[in-house]
Amino acid sequence: MRSQSVRSCFITFLARLGQSGCDVWILAQIAGHSSIGISAWHVRPSEDAVLDAMSRLGGHKTGYSENPPAQLSVAKEATNALQ
Repeated sequence: MRSQSVRSCFITFLARLGQSGCDVWILAQIAGHSSIGISAWHVRPSEDAVLDAMSRLGGHKTGYSENPPAQLSVAKEATNALQ
């Protein structure tokens, strides 16, 4: 019974560490897992955590614009000049 309690506490610790933003490679190393797949089985992010991670990508625009940014036009002109 006691070893089950220790294991449960350790799994909870790994889950909370993962939810805090710990890198999966570091998490696997702390846990002593041979692959990140094993660690991923223990740590399943919530939908909110996934959405939060996606929102931190910053700088990426969603949707389509008929008027591309100026940098894109300059890049296309430079590419055409090289051809």
